[in-house]
Parts: sequence; C-alpha cells; structure tokens
Amino acid sequence: MIKRHMVGIALATALALAAGSAWSASNDCGRVGTWFGATPGGFSWLGTDTPGMSATTGQMSLEWVAVPATLFIAGANHVTGAKGIWQKIKQGEYEFSWTAYGVNTNPPQTPIYRLRVSGLVTHTDCNNANISYTIELFIPPSASIPFQAIMDGTGTETRMLLP
Repeated sequence: MIKRHMVGIALATALALAAGSAWSASNDCGRVGTWFGATPGGFSWLGTDTPGMSATTGQMSLEWVAVPATLFIAGANHVTGAKGIWQKIKQGEYEFSWTAYGVNTNPPQTPIYRLRVSGLVTHTDCNNANISYTIELFIPPSASIPFQAIMDGTGTETRMLLP
C-alpha cells in the first residue's frame, strides 16, 4: 500500500514537472528568428529578429511584402525597409520600436517623411504572436516631435519554420 502511494506521488510529481516545463518552453521561445506578419489594414512583411547584447534584447529588420497605398504621402512613392529593436518585458511579451522612411525614388532621391512604430508583441505559443502598435509620422524626417500619430493597430506574426 505504501509502495503504491509512493509510486502515485512520484508519477504526479513527474507529470507536474513535465507540464510546467512545457508551459515555460512555449512562453520563453524568444524573438530570434524570421517572422511573416500581417495586419487587417493591409501591411504584410517578412521580419528577422536577431540577438543583441543579452538574451532579452535584439535588433529587428523588416522587408515589406505589401504596404497600403494610403501610406504614400504627397511626394513619396516608396517606403524603405524598417530597422529597429526589441526587448523582453516578461515571459512571452516583448516591446519593439522601428523606423522606416517614405522616399521619392525619382531623382533626386529624397526622404519625405519618417515613420516610427512602437508596440507590444505577445506570443501565443513559440511560433505565433499577436501585435499591437502605434505609427507616428515625422515631417520633415529630421523632426524630433511627431507631426501626428496616424494609426493604432493590431496584427499577427508566424515564425518561419523549416518544411
């Protein structure tokens, strides 16, 4: 009887540890990797998050797949790829901020505005995340105070995996 009780306790402990470690792993997978993202407003991108000086910070780089036409303000006909940073706030949550420029690609090529996007990434599991963000517009690009906040929004990201 005591032996059966001890086996039951050992089994319960093993299951609790396994469940606990699975939960931790699914919420602490990190941002490092390549992500495909999209918003209901028409943005889509391929982003790469790389490690930084520690396990809780890093750099990000976005290449646009699609940008809504409304983002082209008079004189701009292209939005550059974005460069930025991310930082872990707590398990499964990350703050980010990135910058891109609206440019006129006709000679002479000139920047027309600067975008600053900041927000929060919340992982739903290792390979999927929800995003909330605010886009600020700076005209001229060198301005230190935003011309206006043009949009708040949400989106999703999916980690690229090997086939």
